[in-house]
Amino acid sequence: MTQSNNKTPSRSLTITPLIGRRCLCSGSLVSGSILKIMNSTSMRYRLLLIAGFLCILAMPLPANAQYNYTTNGNTIAITGYTGAGGVVTIPDTTNGFPVTSIGVNAFGNNSTITSVTLGNNITNIGDWSFGWCVNLTSITLDSKLTSIGSYALYFCYRLNSVTLGNNITNISDYAFADCTGLTGLYFESNAPASFGLHMFNGDNNAIVYRLPGTAGWAALLAGLPTAIWSLPKLSTPARPAGLLAGTNNFGFNVSGTSGQTVVVEACTNLVKAVWLAVQTNTYTSNSIYFSYPKPAGFKSYYYRIRIP
Repeated sequence: MTQSNNKTPSRSLTITPLIGRRCLCSGSLVSGSILKIMNSTSMRYRLLLIAGFLCILAMPLPANAQYNYTTNGNTIAITGYTGAGGVVTIPDTTNGFPVTSIGVNAFGNNSTITSVTLGNNITNIGDWSFGWCVNLTSITLDSKLTSIGSYALYFCYRLNSVTLGNNITNISDYAFADCTGLTGLYFESNAPASFGLHMFNGDNNAIVYRLPGTAGWAALLAGLPTAIWSLPKLSTPARPAGLLAGTNNFGFNVSGTSGQTVVVEACTNLVKAVWLAVQTNTYTSNSIYFSYPKPAGFKSYYYRIRIP
């Protein structure tokens, strides 16, 4: 550095890279090179530089690279997808903010996506958000979801069933149109207060199932017949403790509604339960039979049923 006119002594800075260190700042772990600042004549410059460096570290990390998004106040909307496809799980939060909506055409016309699970904070999926996702076979909608836009799942003809949570109030026109593979739509809510008359256009094989005790239902919903949705019930066969004679298998019957998919999960300890899916079944009638070998070395094994 050069001397100024008032003959102030020059200040030399030594910058030494420290490679491979990690810095924990504001809850974020950052890997890479850190610069060590040494000032031979004044601590003030060193402190200012370090403070500026820490401010950079404290900035929020970028959103998951496979999603484009916009921020609206303290919430985030997914506006696009650039990932590899296959199984897609939309996060609950990004950069510490809740992901609350899927924007217009965010995943539309994507033939690589096969399964989608929405995050736990999403309340709205926009128009054409998953339209023309022709290889989509499964979508899990969270219970907080209230509104589904026009053509949101248009022409997703490989979908077999969809379960809608207990907060659905609006389904726009053509939301599920031409999902020709649909056989069942399962509503945990009352009948939607607002819906398009053509939202199931072309879904000629589908039935709308409703839970007992829910309100507002008629014999038809947007042209599709409605029926009572019988929740899965377990019963053991007519043999001691459900054991199959001459085998080490345990088995039981699961009654439910034809076309509904159920997952059987198991664990070995109810105090510190880790439930693992052991079988997924789709009813072809009103009952299915489940059988599974008793795991070696375990005195007890517990089962439960869940709906995807």
